[in-house]
Amino acid sequence: MIEIHYPEEQKIFCPVCGIMIFSFGEEGQLNAELVMNDCSHLQFLGTNDSKEIDKNDWYAQHEYSVDDLDFLDYLKKTLGDDYVCFIQCSGAPAMLCGYIIFKFTEGRKMDVPFVGDVI
Repeated sequence: MIEIHYPEEQKIFCPVCGIMIFSFGEEGQLNAELVMNDCSHLQFLGTNDSKEIDKNDWYAQHEYSVDDLDFLDYLKKTLGDDYVCFIQCSGAPAMLCGYIIFKFTEGRKMDVPFVGDVI
């Protein structure tokens, strides 16, 4: 799994199809609305304490694993390099980390047309 540490409270878009997957709302807004969207590349959206989207049931697999690893270390050990994890962590006192994981399969036609494709 490839990790990308991303600034806290920044919007995250799918690198392939461009859909905004996660946002805390507009910067500087009080009581900003949390936005979560799905796309075919998204595999997991959650934290080290919970899940919102978990298409592969990784959170439950981690809870039932015999390894004494935290969730991120479990994912690093389990997932290959066709998975990319965007990590956003908040500072003290919360110390909460969010994970947004996409899967990209080389050689597979994605659900987005190539710029040179005729539609």
